[in-house]
Amino acid sequence: MPPSIRLAGIVSVVSLAIGLPTSSATAAEPSQVLTWNQIALAAVERAKPTQHQAIRLLAHLSLAQHAALTETAATDGNGDAVATASMRVIAELLPSQAVFVADRHLQSQASVSDAGSRAAERVLAQARSDGFAAPWNGAVPQGDQVWRSLANPAAKPAYPAIGAMRMFFLPSGAAVRPASPPGPESQQVLTDLAEVRQYVTQPTEATTRIAKFYDMTTGTLAGGFWNEQAAALLARSTVDDRQAATVLATVNAAMMDALAACHEAKYTYWVPRPSQADPSLKTIIGVPNHPSYPSNHSGLSAAAAQVLAHFFPSERPRLEATATEAGLSRIYAGIHYRFDVDAGEQIGRKVAAAAVSGYAEMLARSTRTTVSGL
Repeated sequence: MPPSIRLAGIVSVVSLAIGLPTSSATAAEPSQVLTWNQIALAAVERAKPTQHQAIRLLAHLSLAQHAALTETAATDGNGDAVATASMRVIAELLPSQAVFVADRHLQSQASVSDAGSRAAERVLAQARSDGFAAPWNGAVPQGDQVWRSLANPAAKPAYPAIGAMRMFFLPSGAAVRPASPPGPESQQVLTDLAEVRQYVTQPTEATTRIAKFYDMTTGTLAGGFWNEQAAALLARSTVDDRQAATVLATVNAAMMDALAACHEAKYTYWVPRPSQADPSLKTIIGVPNHPSYPSNHSGLSAAAAQVLAHFFPSERPRLEATATEAGLSRIYAGIHYRFDVDAGEQIGRKVAAAAVSGYAEMLARSTRTTVSGL
């Protein structure tokens, strides 16, 4: 497990980084932002969506929470607005959990808030037109040196079109596309394949544990893991709900952009997985049904770690070490080359830089969108 969270002295730094006043005392009431963030993670565990669906949900949830708090900044009822906005976003983006979140809303004794409904509708209007579910009209290239499905039976590639979706911080996934990967007969591929082969044929207790820990195909998934890292840091600070929503929205949106950008590159280059290059490899975890280069885990983990390090600079060494470990876990597991991991980290860092400089504009968009009839 990654090292425990250490938070001494972060409160004023976070507040200054966000550009909002520093709180001098612990909040008297529980955070509705963190409460509904946890409810969303519980809904993810129940619904078992894909990694991509889960991260997209978390990004729009945090945006709606921030929009609700902005709309009610000068009035009472902030908690009701956050609860209503959260309930509506989760119900639409994870429809199988609509009854679950409605029950949680009822149990919380929150009132249905018009401001929260307006905030949710503004954010959901953006989600409906983001292109996440757009059809893909391409074709899988043929040949021994390009990716093919290793699923049994073979399946269509996962999310080939999301690299073209509208992103939160980037103009497109192509804006951070890594350089062309090494050729299949290159020394780099041979070296990196030999490294993968060594880890899966001579695993240690440590490498096996790390590979399995970061598999994260159940529970709250990899996005939920980083979301929980952010929530833990926020829960032990004295930032207010609007500040907490700012941090969570920036982290979650950066992970979504990094994931989409990785897929843009995956379906540009169509690099085979190590276990396709060497069918004798027995991977430690399951092989995702999309091309190898670059690594999604490295991309979203680097993006999350760098954004959190901006808001919590004293935590940078731990966060970066955790992101590095998440990337290495894919080599240990036998499902990625080292050059996949390096390229994913490069994408994540570039996305994080865009997020740190652009989160204020992203948050503003979620509050000024015109919604007919509301």
